[in-house]
Amino acid sequence: MNDDASTQMLSITQRFILLFVALGLGTVLFFLKGDIGKQNSLEEIASRSLPPEVALRNGKPTVFEFYADWCEVCKKMAPSMLSLEDKNSGKVDFVFLNVENDRWYDLIDTYKVKGIPQLNFFDKDGELFGTSVGLRTLPELDEVLDALVKNKSMPDLAGINAYDITSLTDYNKSQEQFITPRSHG
Repeated sequence: MNDDASTQMLSITQRFILLFVALGLGTVLFFLKGDIGKQNSLEEIASRSLPPEVALRNGKPTVFEFYADWCEVCKKMAPSMLSLEDKNSGKVDFVFLNVENDRWYDLIDTYKVKGIPQLNFFDKDGELFGTSVGLRTLPELDEVLDALVKNKSMPDLAGINAYDITSLTDYNKSQEQFITPRSHG
């Protein structure tokens, strides 16, 4: 009978060990799920965006971000963009446009998107205020949005420029096509 009691005790001990292992794995998965959710935040942000034509006509400054789900720089900037969206809620519209979505090809061509992330800043009248391609820090973006909201001139930051749309054309004569973010694959 002692053998039965020790076997039963071992069984209870094993159950506690399994319970603790399960709780530990559950905790790890919970935190991993949070990190995975951050990677999907671009998609989440885009799903909440106004349609571009509405954003450009509603009397508020607007930011277009051209991005792709696979773009590591876009993912890195996502928390800054979320922060800016929260901070400027009601003052600035944010529109997120996935360059892999056929729906946005006309805008990609119109704004000559050649690299991502590309940010296009529009004033309250829907006129292009400036453009930026590549990684931007939160302080840089905050400075640009502050100028946009206060209707001041574009801050003097490297790589952020006010553009005439026609000057954005980059025609690749050797391949007889326009260079776009989709032409890098």
